[in-house]
Amino acid sequence: MSRRRLLVLLVAPFTLALLAMVILERALSTSPPGDGPALQISAPAPPPALPIRITPAPSPSTPDALPSTFQGRVLSAATQAPVPGAELTFSRGGAGDSVRAGGDGTFTFRPPTHGRWLLAVVSAPGYFPFAPEWGFSPVQFDAAPGRHVRGVDVFLTPSLELSGLVVDEEGAPVAGAEVQLLGAGGRTALIPIPTRFTADATGRFRAAAPQGSTLEAHHAGFYPGHALVDLNAVVNGRVRIMLGAAWAGPTPAREALAGRVLGQGGHPVPGALVEARKTHGWAYGGAAVAQAVTDGDGQFRFVDLDRSPHQLAVHAEGYSPGLVARVLPGGSAVSITLAPGGRLRGCVHAADTGAPLAPFTVLVYDSTNSFRGDPDHSVSVADPSGCFALDELLPGPAEVVVLAPNRAPTGTRRVEVPPPPAEARLDVELPAGGTLVGVVRDERDGAPLPGAAVSAEAAPLDSDLFVPVITSLAQTVSGPDGRFTLTGLPDRVRVLVHAAGHHPRASIAVDVPAGLVTGPFAVDVRPVLEGDAGPVEPVGIGAVLVPDGAGLAVGALRPGGAAEQSGLAPGDELLEIDDHAVADLGAGGAVEALRGAEGTAAFLRVRRGNTELDLQVSRRRGR
Repeated sequence: MSRRRLLVLLVAPFTLALLAMVILERALSTSPPGDGPALQISAPAPPPALPIRITPAPSPSTPDALPSTFQGRVLSAATQAPVPGAELTFSRGGAGDSVRAGGDGTFTFRPPTHGRWLLAVVSAPGYFPFAPEWGFSPVQFDAAPGRHVRGVDVFLTPSLELSGLVVDEEGAPVAGAEVQLLGAGGRTALIPIPTRFTADATGRFRAAAPQGSTLEAHHAGFYPGHALVDLNAVVNGRVRIMLGAAWAGPTPAREALAGRVLGQGGHPVPGALVEARKTHGWAYGGAAVAQAVTDGDGQFRFVDLDRSPHQLAVHAEGYSPGLVARVLPGGSAVSITLAPGGRLRGCVHAADTGAPLAPFTVLVYDSTNSFRGDPDHSVSVADPSGCFALDELLPGPAEVVVLAPNRAPTGTRRVEVPPPPAEARLDVELPAGGTLVGVVRDERDGAPLPGAAVSAEAAPLDSDLFVPVITSLAQTVSGPDGRFTLTGLPDRVRVLVHAAGHHPRASIAVDVPAGLVTGPFAVDVRPVLEGDAGPVEPVGIGAVLVPDGAGLAVGALRPGGAAEQSGLAPGDELLEIDDHAVADLGAGGAVEALRGAEGTAAFLRVRRGNTELDLQVSRRRGR
């Protein structure tokens, strides 16, 4: 299976995690609020690392005569403790209505009108807010007469600070480095969080940074350095940023960037969301650094961007997404024309019972994009009919993945989205997923390890390459006795464990039959001891990198190693590692990016002559 197909089917949980996760532990029901079976819905990203009880949803029954309600709790993603006084805002048609949780974290929202409502904002002191740009929430609830959404568990992530260190390529601290948080703005647009920090005389700083975001460090005389706030950083509470090679160029100036979004007839498009991303190479856009919403005349403006190339991504209701590469701030205003959006309709049912599934998540990928791992469009739907409607797609070939609680995710479904007003149709049946139970232990003394982050990685039965499972319950934490449960798994997985003070570890492959419970299964992790290089297993891809002008090239390959078997060849110029440009990582950062837990995969883009190739290389012991 090609790397692109694997990326479409499976996406790394730690790169997609949202600041707040919306979970329905009980089924959508047509009966009045009360006790009921358990289900889960999450925004289009894996939920918090928590064990969750799941039971099947009942089939919808005859609606009652009561007004529609959304009812549930707000909980801490770290402890499952109630979050008292949290405020939730739902929106419909531009208007909003709010409700405040009580002292036990419970809330009841009574929609004043029927129809589709978006979960717009969830906030509480001491937690990262869930607050995407108004009108652009990916979580939908459908209010209908006599229908009730019960057991809505909203998980907020505590805004705990990370301890950061900025160093040069020799490992020496860099005093006074400026650090910026990237990639979190789209999740907290309505309630901004601090994004700029300064390292002290020892190169240290403290920053509240959500999982999946990126920290970028600057200092005069160095190329910028980057660090992904991954699961390992969150579990251990620290992050290290290595600046690139020293250089004598000036610090980039800060400039404004203005533009206008229009429809194909030249009319303005108000309310469009425009994201600015730093550009690497000619087309690849990194983490979003700023976003704006167009005014009534379709105009937008960014006031403080680096004077370096940026990519602009545009989204608007009823229109196909727009993308403009390599826009330089400080220049002329940009005009972006959007075409009418392609339409996709469908329904989701259980393969074993035929019953409609609710809730579920739909992810849509541009099939012409062979490298990017994030979906181009995603939505989570809570509708008892089990049906969905998407109207902002790019006409042309697309690949769709559908997932639902306690169900194995679909394989990639190819669809051809026609130009409007025609529409594509995709109905899917989701099989029951497998369940894996196990225990995390300390490799040294066999003691159980509580609070370890546990996730699942999957592979086709005919492949030895593993990538993380995209399913709403493929990540959890071990309990007080070190035990964990993962549900909704495909047929063959490997377990990846991150525990504070220990090296990450990937297990051997485990077969998980659909609908059955497999286990108990033990994963032993090695403690980080004094003198260890850091909290990563000492494995790599079996290649030596050598300087090549301003970049890095592949030197010698370990005979029979993972790099050689993947097709990597001496002389290949290394362009990107896991979607991060090598020019930004620097030599030291590139080496660190290639290291990781045994059995995980590194995704590489290389240039061989005049051709660029995408390769997936497994990390192994002994390199």
